[in-house]
Amino acid sequence: PADDMTSPTQPRIAARSVTALTALASGLVGILANVYLVLFYLTAKPWQPDSVARQVKSDPTGYGTINDWLIPLQLTLLIPIVIWLGQQTQIEKRSRRWTAIALAASIAATLLQLLLVSGVLPFAIQFGPVAVCVVLLLCWAGIISSVGRRHHVLSDSTVRLGRLMMWAVPVGVAAFAVGIGITALQGEGSSAWVVGGLPGALAWLAFPLWVLLVARDAA
Repeated sequence: PADDMTSPTQPRIAARSVTALTALASGLVGILANVYLVLFYLTAKPWQPDSVARQVKSDPTGYGTINDWLIPLQLTLLIPIVIWLGQQTQIEKRSRRWTAIALAASIAATLLQLLLVSGVLPFAIQFGPVAVCVVLLLCWAGIISSVGRRHHVLSDSTVRLGRLMMWAVPVGVAAFAVGIGITALQGEGSSAWVVGGLPGALAWLAFPLWVLLVARDAA
């Protein structure tokens, strides 16, 4: 009888454990991917007209290629986290809507990255849809953080970082648009688009840290 009374809680404990492990893995892979992304920009400097990256039209350092392969793994591991957070907060309609959006964005970005690394899609075509997926995931993190706090699923520190990333989205989009405009006026060699992309880049760099906080909360 005692075993019968405790058995319903066992699947929930198992689900939390699996979520914590996958969140930990996704966060660590995401941090590693970000390290290689930063190394690529620091070494290849693709915004410079005379950079090696522009001359050979590829990734001479290998750092960008590693990042491109790590992102699909990061986002695949994110899917169980999206599902678990959605289940914990499914009482709210907004949570159910954004869970579906985050799942679609994770799957779409994963497929687009695989098409990129396999040579099916060029970066110029792949970049835009992936950027949209990233924006949607950052917005999901902020919204699900707020809902998670109301349902006592996520801690205050997780919620603060999630909301900060979400509010960084409009700032990042505006700054990048200004950077692109300045680059168009200044011509080739302008690094204004790089500077304009920094707010959005910082939000994405923080994303795996938020996932690690989710791992802590789920443990």
